[in-house]
Amino acid sequence: MASFVFKIEQFEQSLNQLEKEQLPFALMSTMNDLAFGMQRQIYREMEKYYDGGPTPWTKGGLGVYKATKKRLYSALFTRANREYIATTIFGGVVNPFPEMEYLVKPGAQKLNKYGNIPRGSLKRKSQNKSKYFVGKPKGSKRSQPHGLYQTYKRKAPKLIIDLSDKSRYQKGFFPAPKIATKYFKQQNHKMFMKNFRHAMKTARPLSQPTGF
Repeated sequence: MASFVFKIEQFEQSLNQLEKEQLPFALMSTMNDLAFGMQRQIYREMEKYYDGGPTPWTKGGLGVYKATKKRLYSALFTRANREYIATTIFGGVVNPFPEMEYLVKPGAQKLNKYGNIPRGSLKRKSQNKSKYFVGKPKGSKRSQPHGLYQTYKRKAPKLIIDLSDKSRYQKGFFPAPKIATKYFKQQNHKMFMKNFRHAMKTARPLSQPTGF
């Protein structure tokens, strides 16, 4: 999503032995605080960019890989089962869900408050053969989309869900990397100093002085 590096060489040279021993703990705490802070900020900003706001499923789609004292690396990532979030950020080809052959687009189908087709609508309605069918109406024009249609006794079938596309290109529209970068620039120094002071306050020396 975005990469950030702590350059601490010059700062480390100014530290005494005890401070150097506590530095990994301070860095670990800062990296994790920043990652979770970015996660919260990105979730808040989603409200501005996603039509109808993000669904609960989308708002659980960012994970944090936590740093440890021995592995000073943390990451904010999109979960593997929510690849569509990365597509809204970077753009790319949108494909159907694994169990589906087509992308779903609303025709006359009512949408939920998030602007999406309610989960299970296609499966439930397509199983009701007396009222719906999947395909194209008989005698329809070539331009008539493949989809889920509702049938009527005295009028033409109505397109409920359009199933004519097997893929489409999604232009990226959610600037998550910019949001993360702004948060990092605003917070990294004060978070590090807070965590470094806490590390020193709770420090127990790892190395013992030698002498007589």
